[in-house]
This record gives sequence, structure tokens and C-alpha cells, in this order.
Amino acid sequence: MIDRDEARIDEVVRRWMEVEDVPGVTVAVQRGESPVWVRGWGLADVESGLRADGDTSYQIGSITKQFTAAAILAAVERGSLTRTSTLEELLPGAHAQGGGITLDHLLGQTSGLWDFLYLPEFGKLETELGRPHADLLLSVRDRPLVFPPGSRWAYSNTNYNLLGVVLERLSGRSYGDHLQTTLFRPLGLSNTRYCEDHPSPGQATGYAGPRGSRERAADVNIDWAHGAGGLCSTAGDLVRWSRSLAQGKVVSESSYQEMIRPRALPGGRSAPYGLGLSLIALDGKVSRVRHGGNMAGYSGTVAHYAELDLTVALLSNRGGSEPDVLETAIARVLLGLEPPPVSSLPLAEGERARFEGSYDTGACGLVVRAEGAELVVDVEFFGPFPLRRRSADVFVGRDEPDAIRLEFQPADGSPARSVTFEYSGVLHEAVRR
Repeated sequence: MIDRDEARIDEVVRRWMEVEDVPGVTVAVQRGESPVWVRGWGLADVESGLRADGDTSYQIGSITKQFTAAAILAAVERGSLTRTSTLEELLPGAHAQGGGITLDHLLGQTSGLWDFLYLPEFGKLETELGRPHADLLLSVRDRPLVFPPGSRWAYSNTNYNLLGVVLERLSGRSYGDHLQTTLFRPLGLSNTRYCEDHPSPGQATGYAGPRGSRERAADVNIDWAHGAGGLCSTAGDLVRWSRSLAQGKVVSESSYQEMIRPRALPGGRSAPYGLGLSLIALDGKVSRVRHGGNMAGYSGTVAHYAELDLTVALLSNRGGSEPDVLETAIARVLLGLEPPPVSSLPLAEGERARFEGSYDTGACGLVVRAEGAELVVDVEFFGPFPLRRRSADVFVGRDEPDAIRLEFQPADGSPARSVTFEYSGVLHEAVRR
């Protein structure tokens, strides 16, 4: 199955590495009962010339969230937790308004808690390796909620950081030890573990900095990532994990179905996000369960296509790259799909006011502005992205259509009141300020 597609996969991987300036990447694929196919490209460590291969380990960032969610649901199945328990009951004093936030709000990203990633001081504090994890929780404890719990959906790393602490309090062990005992060892995930602050033997060196430079990424305090992003793994282990999760080997079938159910919101709306898993279909047609991760010096993603019994995982050693773009390209190769055509419809001068403005996702802000006949979106903390117009209300990345997508509402020609914003494999809803 892979043999006939290997040359095409090699082509799309090399092209992606060149565009994103990625030193090394490992890809793993499994379809049906065939063995896991795994291959590395480039360098795991630029300085020594060590090549990336199937055994190379990487920090996996937010891919960690699905492990945390599964561990919480397993505890619910054992009767150790209930999803209606409040944050105040589970972690007294964790937040000033914790009495109104339930375990379900944390799991489904509907708590309204401020994302610590957007704290002004976060960039400095995350590299202070000796700083205790408790300091991170204190930094968000007294911050007002962004919205009432359950009223909106907004991606927040704080939710899963707190869920990691819940697991520690429940088990009496560290987060990493708890997952090692309950998930990694029983499932045979011998290359998956809680990361250390410094790269360990067998782990790729992370790189950052502007394209064209290969700056070694600064070591970060991994305890600040914790249940939101503190794990290390290999691409092969992630394929085995994703399939075990879908096959009922981690949690029950009903619990897994809950993990892949879109979150219901007021007014009959829903968010295409489950519990630690994003639910955006490939090209709007092929059902896909996926989640990516980005750390200082690392990026990756793992996707499962249940209807096709296909799983794809990839990990790289460059932070800030777009692994979901590569996963999409590989999936299209394996499924024999062509990318959707991207038109470049003009933006009339009289239409600008309909789209231009400031929008709020509940986690970060974005500003849409016109430059000539094009729109540009400035995403807080992530920089500007030039867009091209795919249809009357849909815009995609000008340089990489699979990296970013905006759809404005309402679709009746009136000034936009909101925009759905797909970036890094997650769909956000932003309302006009």
C-alpha cells in the first residue's frame, strides 16, 4: 500500500521541509492490519549530523492533550471522578471562579479560563527551568474568566494543565508516572514518556528562529507544559496510540465516542472539537480525528481516518512550522485525492468594510485588513498571513491554502459579525469587537 505511494510521499515531505525550513522529520503510517510504515528525513541534530529516523523522539506539544483526556475518562469509568465535579471541588483555590467550572468544561475547552500561553510574561517565564509549576497556576488564578463557562468555545492550554494536576491529586503520583503506569506501559508505547527540560538521548534537537537560520531552541520548563503539552514520543508510537484509542483499548467505546463528539454550544451551535481532539474533515469531505502540537523547537500531528482505517503521524524538530499542512498532503496522496482548486476572486474596494475589523476568539485577537485587492489577517502572537479569496465569504492562505482558512458570517453580503478561523488544525470562532 505504501510502496506505490512512497515516491509521492517523499516528494511532498521534501517540498514541505524546504518551504518550512525544517531540519528533520519522521513520518509513520498504518492502514488496516498492515505493519506500521515509518521513515525519517533530514537531521535530528544539525551540529552532529545525526539523521532523523523511525526511532527519533520529539516533544509532541499539544498532542499530549488527548492522552490527558483519555486518562481523565478512564478515571471517570473507574468511578474515581465525575464529569460534573467542579474545579473548586477537585482543586480548591485553583481559580477564584472555580465553583462554576466543571471537569467537562475543562475537557471540552469551554471553561472561559485565560490561556496562560498569552500571558505577557509567559515567554520569559517558560525558560526559567527551576520555576515551580504552582507559579503558573497562580498566574491565572485571579484573572477574570474570558466568558461564562459553557457559553463559548475557546482553546486554552490552562484547561489541560489543570487536568494534569487533577490526575496527580487523584493518583498521588506525578503526571508522567501516572500515564506511564496506566497508559504507556499497558499499551506497549515504549518510546513515549514525560519529557525532560533538556533533550535526552535519542531525542531530536529542537530548532527555532527565522527561516534560513538554524538556531537551537532554548530549553523550556516542561512542567509548565504538563498535561497540555509535556510528552515526548515517536511517530510510530503515536500511530499505535491513535489506533488503540479508536479501537477501544484505552477507554470504552462510549467514552471514545464522547471524545470525538463536537462540543455543543448555546443556540444550537457546536464546535468541531471533542475532548483533546480536533474534528475538521479533510477537504470538508473525509472524516478525520486529528490534533497537532507546537513547542519551542518542535511540531507534529497525528490523524486518524476511521472510515478508511488509516492513521498518519509526523513529528519534526522545528517550532512554528505547519505539520497539519504536511499531514493533509500525505493523506491526499494515500487516498488519491487532488487539492481543492483555489481561485483568486478580486476584492472590490466597496467590499473592504464588510470584512475589515478586529475580532476576538476568546483566547487571542485577530485583525483583518485590506492590502490592495487582498485581505491580510494579523493573528495575535503569530503574525500576519496574506489571504486569497476562494469564494464570496471564504479566504485561505495566499502562499499555503491548507495552513489557514477564514469564513465570514453572515453570508448575505452584510458586514461580518463573526469569522470561523482554521489554523494549526483547530477551528476557532471569532466575534467582531
